Amino acid sequence: MAQPALSTSIDFALPPILHNEQGRMRTVGVEIEFVGPSAEKTVQALQEALGGRLIEEDPHAFALRSRPSGT
Repeated sequence: MAQPALSTSIDFALPPILHNEQGRMRTVGVEIEFVGPSAEKTVQALQEALGGRLIEEDPHAFALRSRPSGT
């Protein structure tokens, strides 16, 4: 059986406040806690799949940054 095509357009509800106190567009951060591969191995896999710049904040905390356009 054929799989349905994935939508390339997803509509999300906007938050009630779009700009911070400096007038800049608010950003989003995600924190995940889990048991399994190390944080470093996980963020390396995400970087490989999504691209971006890997930043080690401490031995157990990493950030994956992308350009403002999300690419």
